[in-house]
Order: sequence, then C-alpha cells, then structure tokens
Amino acid sequence: DPPVVIIDEVPLEKLSLFQIRDRDPAMYRNLKAAVFKKHTDAAGFITCAATGRKSHMWRDFQIDHIIPMAEGGLTKLNNLQVLCHPAHIEKSRRETIARHRR
Repeated sequence: DPPVVIIDEVPLEKLSLFQIRDRDPAMYRNLKAAVFKKHTDAAGFITCAATGRKSHMWRDFQIDHIIPMAEGGLTKLNNLQVLCHPAHIEKSRRETIARHRR
C-alpha cells in the first residue's frame, strides 16, 4: 500500500502551486506575484525565460519549475520562472521524453 501523506505535515515547498493555492491562498498569491515580479522589467514587460517573448499580460505566461518536481525541484522562488505557453509546452514535452528514456 502507498504511504498515507497528511498534507499539513508536508513542507509547503514540496507541494505544487495548485496544492499551495488550496492550502494557503495568500501564500500562493504572494509567490505568484514574486515570480512575475522577478521576470518584469521597469517598463512593465514580463519576459519569457526561454524565448524572450514579452507581454504586459500575466495570462500570456505560465509559471514553471526550473527543476521539475519529479526530479526533486521545490516550489520556491529561486526554482520558479515564467514561460510563454508554447515554451512551457515544449519544455514539458522534452522533460517527459527524457523521463521515459531513463
């Protein structure tokens, strides 16, 4: 049988963004804002970490774990970046292929 994990005993950085959102909405909002701030220039443009595409709109981006959680990456500011949708899809595709080759 798989172990029973009691979510309150799991450190927040080991949870996904969605799990953090459900457990602590204020922390989720603060972390999300910090990630976007990290990738926003003085003119208010958000820049995709992979392609350099720029936009003023948060909705044009997704938050990505630089080191995937499946490889031990944590949900911490220094391991999160913004990627435009096409870049996020491509990065996820490459990570999936790499995992299946192992």
